[in-house]
Amino acid sequence: MSNYNKLYDKIKNNPKNISFKEIDKLLTKAGGFTRIFKEEMYEKGNGFKRKKL
Repeated sequence: MSNYNKLYDKIKNNPKNISFKEIDKLLTKAGGFTRIFKEEMYEKGNGFKRKKL
């Protein structure tokens, strides 16, 4: 069982004791980039442009 599967089981079985870093780690694996990474890239000027509303 991989670390991500263990983390997923931990979140699934007891969601109250999960940190945001653990959720972020799992979402990074499942979905690619996280919101935090995108904001860091935007601040550095490396891609990811925000649209003006």
